[in-house]
Amino acid sequence: MRTTSGTWTIVWAGALLVLGGLSLATAWSGPVPALCLAGAAVVPLAIGRAVLRLGISAWATAAVLVSLLVLGAYVLAADAGSSFSDTVTDAVPRLLTTARPLPVRADLLVGPLLLTALVSLLVAIRLTSDRRVAPVVGALVLYVAGTLLTAGEGDPRGLLASLLVACTLLGWVVLDEHRHRTARRTALAAVLALSATGLLAASTTLAWSRPFEPRTLVDPPTVDVVASNPLAHLGAWTSDPDRLLLEVAGPVQPLRLVTLDTYDGAGWTTGTRYQPVGEVTYDDSRPLLGTSPRTSTVRVEMVDIEGRWLPSPGWPTAVSDPDAVVEPTSGNLYLPSSDGIVRTGTSTSTRDLTYSVTAVADSPDERRLASATVPSRADLAPYLALPPLPQPLAAFAERSVTDAVTPYDRAVAIETLLHDRARLSPTAVSGSQLWRIGTFLLAERGTPGARVGTAEQFATSFAIMARHNGLPTRVVVGFRPDADARAGAGGWSVRGRHATAWPEVYFDELGWVPFTPTDERPPQRSDEETIKRGRGEDPGPGPDADDRESGTGKVDDPATPPTSERTDGPVVPAALVVGALLAILALLLAARRIRSWRHLRDGAVGAWAEGRDALRLAGMPVAAHQTADQVATMAGERLGTDAVHVLAAEAQRAAFAPPGTTVGEVMPALHDVRRCARRAVPGWRRWWWRFDPSVFLR
Repeated sequence: MRTTSGTWTIVWAGALLVLGGLSLATAWSGPVPALCLAGAAVVPLAIGRAVLRLGISAWATAAVLVSLLVLGAYVLAADAGSSFSDTVTDAVPRLLTTARPLPVRADLLVGPLLLTALVSLLVAIRLTSDRRVAPVVGALVLYVAGTLLTAGEGDPRGLLASLLVACTLLGWVVLDEHRHRTARRTALAAVLALSATGLLAASTTLAWSRPFEPRTLVDPPTVDVVASNPLAHLGAWTSDPDRLLLEVAGPVQPLRLVTLDTYDGAGWTTGTRYQPVGEVTYDDSRPLLGTSPRTSTVRVEMVDIEGRWLPSPGWPTAVSDPDAVVEPTSGNLYLPSSDGIVRTGTSTSTRDLTYSVTAVADSPDERRLASATVPSRADLAPYLALPPLPQPLAAFAERSVTDAVTPYDRAVAIETLLHDRARLSPTAVSGSQLWRIGTFLLAERGTPGARVGTAEQFATSFAIMARHNGLPTRVVVGFRPDADARAGAGGWSVRGRHATAWPEVYFDELGWVPFTPTDERPPQRSDEETIKRGRGEDPGPGPDADDRESGTGKVDDPATPPTSERTDGPVVPAALVVGALLAILALLLAARRIRSWRHLRDGAVGAWAEGRDALRLAGMPVAAHQTADQVATMAGERLGTDAVHVLAAEAQRAAFAPPGTTVGEVMPALHDVRRCARRAVPGWRRWWWRFDPSVFLR
C-alpha cells in the first residue's frame, strides 16, 4: 500500500511540474519547447526518486544529478555562439529582450530547461515530507516564471492556474492516507477545486490595467551604427530620374529611409544606438507620435540602392528580416548583417533583398492645423537645438515669420518663402553646412550655389528657420510618390525622381506634419488659404488638392489607428477576488462556530460530539458502530493522552446515568483532546483547522 501511494505521489508531483513548465513553454510557439520542458520536469524527478529508493543519501544524489544536469546544459549550449557561463548568466536578459514568441534557439532554451530540471530535482529530494508542499512550490515557481516571461499573456484565461489549483487539491486530499474514505475525500476535493476554479475564471473576466512587464527592467541589447548620411546620395539619385531603386507592394505612400534630428552646423546626424525590432514597443515611443496614427504594411524589394538603411512607411513595429534593428526614437530601420548584403570593396549594397515591414505614422487632420500648438516638453528639446547662427541668417529667419500668428502660420510662411525664393536642381552643390545654407538663402543670384539647391538645402533651411522660430523640426530622407505612382494599384516602382528630403514639424496631438518647401510642385497654400486657416475657416480643396495628398498634413492610405483601451485600476478586480476568498473563509468559520456552540450547549454529550469532530479533523474517522470506549481507546493510543477517556466517560454518564447523577467538568478534557488532535496534523494544514468543512460529512 505504501509503494502504491508513493507511486501516485510521484505521478501527482510530475503532473504539477508539467503544468508549471507549460506556463514557461507558452513564450515559444510550436510543440518542441513544451515537450522539452515537460521532459525536464519529469525525468529528473523520476531518476531522483529511483536513486533515493536505492538507499543513496540525498546529498550524494543531488550532487551527481546536478552535475549531470549542468553537463547536459553545457552540451545543449555548445551551438549558442557564446561561452556556457555567458549563456547561463545572460539567460534572463536574453529572454526578456527577445521578441515574443521566442525563437527555438539553444541560447534561449538553456535557462528555462535548467531551471525546470533543478526544480524537479529539488522536488524529488523533498517529496517524502509529510507536508507535501515541495511539488506545489516547485510548480508555482515555474508558473510564476512563465507568467513574468510572457507578461501574463501565456495564460490569459487562467486555465493553467485552474488546473494547478485542482491538481494541488486533489493531491492534498486524495493522497492523504489519514483522512476520510476515498469517496468522501474525492468529493471534498472536487468541491474545493470547482470553487477555486470558479474564482479564477471570474477574476480573468474582469478588466485589468496594463500588466506588469519585466522587460522594462532590462535594457535590451543595442547595436552601435555608424553609417554614411544618405543626404549625400540625393543628387546621384535625382540626376538619374528613371533609375529603378525599389519595388514596393502595398499602399502607395511616402517611404522614410532615414530621419535626422540632430544638427551641429556641419551636418545632420541621428541616433547610433539601435535595438532589435520588437524590443522597443509602439507604446514606448508613443509620446513622439500624434493621437491619430495609421498602420500600414508594405513589401519592399531593394533593386539598386546603396547602404544598409531599410525604407519604411513609418515607425516600424514588425519586420520580416530578423537581423533588422531600429533606432527607438526616430524609427530608422537598419540591417547590420544579412545574407542579402553584398560587399564590394568598401561599398555596401542591398541588391535583391526583399522584406516586409509594418509601421505606424502620424495621420494628422488638416482641419485642426490652424489652431494647433507646439509643445514645450523636455523630450522635444533636441528638435529645437541649433548651433549659433550667423547674424544675417538669424535676422532672415525672424523676418520670414513677421506676419504669422499661429505656429502653423509660421511653418507655412517659411515653406512659402523657400518655395518662392529658390530653385530645385539635382546638380546643385550639396551640403548642409551653415555656410552652404547662408549661400543658398542670402547670396546674390549668379553666385555659385545661390538660390539653387537639392532637396537637402531646402529641407535644412526650413528646419533651421523653423527651429529658430520655436518649431520642433526634423528632416526626413526618403521617397515620395508622384502623380504617376499614385495612379498605380497595389504598389509602385520607386525611381530616382522620387528620392527627396522633407522637413516635419511636431504639433500637439497631431504629431509630425510634413512640409514641402521645394519648387518641385505648385505652392501648397496660397496667402488667401493661409488667412482662412488662421481664422479657422475651411478654404476648400483648392486646385492643388491632389499634390497635398502626399505633401503636408495628409497620408495616402489612412487606416484605423491602433488603439489599446485598458481600464485603469487593477485594485478593483484584485479586491473582488480577495473579498470572495475572505467571504468563503468567513462562511466556513461561522458554520464551524455555530456547530461548536450547538454541541457545547448539550453539556458532556455535546462535548463528546465536539471531541469526535476533533478526531475527524486529525485523520481518525469515527465509525457509527463504534462505542465511546472503543473510540477513546483508539484515539488515546494515537494521540498519547488520557483526556479522551475522561471525555468519553463523562459523556456516557450524562447519557445513561439515572437522573440527578452529577457529571464532572469536561471542558479541560475537551481542550486537551483538541490540542493533541491539532498537533497530530501536518503543520501546513493547521491553519485550515478552524475552517475545514469535512466535519459536516457523514
